[in-house]
Amino acid sequence: MDDALRVLREVFSPTRMLILFELAMGERSLTELSKRLGLAPSTIHYHLKRLEKLGLIEVSRVEQRGNVLVKYYRASEDILVLGRSIPRKSMSELSRYIAPCIAMMMLKIIEKVASRRRGIGALDVVIVRLDSEQAKKVIHELQGMISRVKELEKESQRRDYLLAIALTAVAQHVA
Repeated sequence: MDDALRVLREVFSPTRMLILFELAMGERSLTELSKRLGLAPSTIHYHLKRLEKLGLIEVSRVEQRGNVLVKYYRASEDILVLGRSIPRKSMSELSRYIAPCIAMMMLKIIEKVASRRRGIGALDVVIVRLDSEQAKKVIHELQGMISRVKELEKESQRRDYLLAIALTAVAQHVA
């Protein structure tokens, strides 16, 4: 199996996606993740170890609290480019892992936005039928939009809002 596909199959678990989402917003300890996600510490620990082994998260700092060492985790830079490594031939196999994760992520994002008065959010799910040229054009435009958003971060002075964009665009031939 292609190494990139193996990594993606490991990542596309709803629990791991939620952990990555939390760590993309800032560093968190195992206890913080457990409370925020409502999952047992042992479950969080298992998934943290898997994500760390994949190189998608790292320990950002360690604090001594009495006799206990508390590790704080953060998302590594590799997570930002992960989507680019999906081989075309693997998309159909991978698609069965993606859908439940996207649904979980969307629910979590909606929950977070709804629970914050100062939050700004939008959710659109669109499924359309296009010809191949139109589909290529839309995907190209979406990639351009993401590039422009990344440029905005470089220009931003305050950076007091985190913008999380979960974008999946898959075009495949239908009869």
